[in-house]
Amino acid sequence: MGPAAQAAPDEAEPATRVVVVDDDEASLRLLGAILERDGCEVRSHRDATAAYDDMRRAPPDVLVADWVMPEVDGPELLRKVRATPDLQATYCVLVTAHDFRGKKVAGLLLGADDYLAKPVSETELVARVRVGVRVRRLERSASLLAMAATLGHEINNPLTGVLGYVELLRGHLKKGETARAEDAAVRIQASAERIRDVVKRLLALRDPRLKRYSTGKFMLDLGGPGEAGGAAPGGPTAP
Repeated sequence: MGPAAQAAPDEAEPATRVVVVDDDEASLRLLGAILERDGCEVRSHRDATAAYDDMRRAPPDVLVADWVMPEVDGPELLRKVRATPDLQATYCVLVTAHDFRGKKVAGLLLGADDYLAKPVSETELVARVRVGVRVRRLERSASLLAMAATLGHEINNPLTGVLGYVELLRGHLKKGETARAEDAAVRIQASAERIRDVVKRLLALRDPRLKRYSTGKFMLDLGGPGEAGGAAPGGPTAP
């Protein structure tokens, strides 16, 4: 296998997008240079408000923000990021000159994913950003698997009911059994409405959580009626 073929997988991997915020120009340049050497796509800001506006336009993978800044500081920026739906997946690292346990705990309670103390170690910064990217990728993979399992579980059951009742409806119509046909139509509508309810709850999710079902699979916790995903009420029976 030639060098070009070996390089293909790495070339296909998108660069990690990092927004760095620090009101100190020297620190900002240092952090940016370290991350760029590691192959990251860095956008640097000395002002937290400008950084937030930039993130709204183009959400990054990682935010590295200094704790102490004028006007809007790191914790306040973090609160704004966590309150913005489009930025929920951003891995946030707070940087502070104080390596006190209280500071670290406070940062994590504010919603930070990680914490770095100044002076920042080059290897530690790179490691934290790489770990953050891996964590988010694993979370996305788990969410996709949970979404697939949820759709298969919550929608497949009522969909099976719809298809079964359609067959019954056809049979009743051929035999001229109007009352039974109307009953099958009502049950088709109930199953279809159940599917619509599942889709509605999926679209309304703001803080997705997983739950383990009796089968051992993890699925999205949609809450509300029908979450156990059992058979449609009064499933099809032979005439």
